[in-house]
Amino acid sequence: MMFAAKVLAGTAHDLMTDAETLEAAKREFEEATGGEPYETPLPPEAEPPFDMTAE
Repeated sequence: MMFAAKVLAGTAHDLMTDAETLEAAKREFEEATGGEPYETPLPPEAEPPFDMTAE
């Protein structure tokens, strides 16, 4: 789990500090999605299960 967190943090750092990498990621996203906006499969009234993390 720690390795995954480090990979995600490193990726976020790269995207925030390298404009060329960010633009490449944006282009890849547009190609992959065909410009279609994301639509969540969850209904509008769905709420996160906050009680799962209550102590």
